[in-house]
Amino acid sequence: MKMLINIIKRNPLLYNFSRFVLSKSSLARKAYALYSKRGLIKVWKLHPEADYFIKKGEEKISPPFLINIGLTNRCNLRCTICGSQHYLDYHKIPRRSMDIDVFRKVAKTLFPLITTVELNSYGEPLLYPHIGEVLSTIKDYGCRIRLQSNATLLTPKIIDMLCSQCGRLNFSIDATGEVFNQLRVGANWEKVDRAMRELMKKANPQKIEVGLYPTVTKRTLSEMLDIMKWAHEIGIYEVHFHRYDPIDNIVNPIEMRPDDDEFTSQRKVLISWIEKNSDTPDLIMDGELIHKSRKKEMNCLSNRYENIWCSWPVPNGKLNSHPDYLCAAPIQYVEIGLDGEIYACCRSQRTKLGYATSVNKFADTWYGPEYQAIRKSLLHGSQLPKPLSECESCIRNFCG
Repeated sequence: MKMLINIIKRNPLLYNFSRFVLSKSSLARKAYALYSKRGLIKVWKLHPEADYFIKKGEEKISPPFLINIGLTNRCNLRCTICGSQHYLDYHKIPRRSMDIDVFRKVAKTLFPLITTVELNSYGEPLLYPHIGEVLSTIKDYGCRIRLQSNATLLTPKIIDMLCSQCGRLNFSIDATGEVFNQLRVGANWEKVDRAMRELMKKANPQKIEVGLYPTVTKRTLSEMLDIMKWAHEIGIYEVHFHRYDPIDNIVNPIEMRPDDDEFTSQRKVLISWIEKNSDTPDLIMDGELIHKSRKKEMNCLSNRYENIWCSWPVPNGKLNSHPDYLCAAPIQYVEIGLDGEIYACCRSQRTKLGYATSVNKFADTWYGPEYQAIRKSLLHGSQLPKPLSECESCIRNFCG
């Protein structure tokens, strides 16, 4: 069974077809549920204190396989298209970083179970003063990395550390040349371009995938094709364009979100360019896979538990939908704040659910009544009120 699942995950066509079957077939859903249930004890057994988790959870809830750790809310840039820093400024939230002892406690509590550790927060993770220890710890625990960075701090030492990891590096590069400098206030395009080219020379595609995550505003619509051309030139694996979506509608008046017609028009331009070129980066727009041409080379697959569901709302029956949940985040993903606190996801950071700084505290939270209420409210067809106010707006954004 495990061998079959690994074969499916390595083949994009089989992988997407299996997702479709699982979302449509009641027999497949039951088989998957049985397999998951049998695997729960084995998954928890990865942890030195597995017996405590199993007893506490009565073997009914799987551990998270993905965590996102907010190392810092500091940033070296002031980007016009960044919702995070505008949000912090608007609410007068002080800038600070996670204490390294807090990180160590979170790692000891969760890393034995985690497949992927994401470093993506309100600030720039590579600005964290203990980033070297963080990267070493992720590697030592055998976890994959998923990094979101502005690409301005890619020193030779940092590049070497990143290239020794296994996982995915995403960079927020929304334009090239002078337009990039205007958007990413405080950045220098020539330095970023040079560092990215050096990174791509050293990155082993069997260990590291490098992608771009450009934010699209009305001002950057015309830059999308140039980004694709540059990504193609230096060997980027994937470009995922997403439209400007400010947090809590705290909008920078300089930037505006493109409408559907404008976004669709650029989609046609990009597809036309792709048809005339070979081996272009994979193209995703607002979460939708538009074009796939790159062969997946990364083979440092973890032998740990790995779910295949999206950690955002997907309507029942759609390609990426979970068999039971409208949003799978509360059953597979944990957001960790600067003090080691737990949130259900990156959009719900007003509601602290507990802490991940010890086994006891994490278990009390993961199995606790608040998490259970959130999970029940996100079952397909549930009419229960959403305990998290952010869920309603997120569902509207992703599901219409």
